[in-house]
Amino acid sequence: MNNAIPIFNYHKITPRNFNNALQNDPYTIFLEDFEAQLQLIKDLNFRVINLNELVACLYKQTPLPKNALAITFDDGYQTDYQFAAPALQKMNFTATFFLALMNLDRKTRWFEYEQLLQQGFAVGSHTVNHPNLTKMPPDQAQNELKQSKQTIENHLNAQIDHFALPYGLFNEKIIEIAKKTGYQSVSNTQFGFNNINTSPFYLKRWNIKKSTSLQEIKNVLTQKPLELYKKQILYTIKNTFFK
Repeated sequence: MNNAIPIFNYHKITPRNFNNALQNDPYTIFLEDFEAQLQLIKDLNFRVINLNELVACLYKQTPLPKNALAITFDDGYQTDYQFAAPALQKMNFTATFFLALMNLDRKTRWFEYEQLLQQGFAVGSHTVNHPNLTKMPPDQAQNELKQSKQTIENHLNAQIDHFALPYGLFNEKIIEIAKKTGYQSVSNTQFGFNNINTSPFYLKRWNIKKSTSLQEIKNVLTQKPLELYKKQILYTIKNTFFK
């Protein structure tokens, strides 16, 4: 693979029989399937980086690492700490966890992310209440970005540079708000690759779902042109006609 870097985005990771309420959630990946995906990444000799490294390369315009990808998690669910992080650590992989404050309802949840930071993972912001920012007045949208950033920084005693858009939705006003609030990157959920010419404020990510197959992941990592073209067409159709 060349120096174009995909970002795989996840939400919840749970064992198959852990919680019956999650069995039909399309964004919940069974732990066994997640481990198989990580093994595929390892077998294909990919290096997993977090957003700190990727964004630093984009700002400095230094070559992106070859055969690399990034992994992120949205929302800040407890399964980040319970299941995702241990599975990643077994493979010596890293990730970036984006926190929506509405999901951090106990003091122990902050302790979990303190531990993950100490273990080499990265943390970013995903707003306070996970709203559709494009439907909010600018001052309210700015408060979502500012309050979440400041709260996470205060609890974790760490600088928060990365922001992930709820539902992946954005317009130019939201990007400008993110810049003014002090973020160094913004991640959406548009399918695609990130290269040295990608703006840090338009990072593309691929939402991995329960229905995502190992073959699909392999196609993306090996950049099979026809399969990628079909995926891009499907993404365009979905976001044009089914918003």
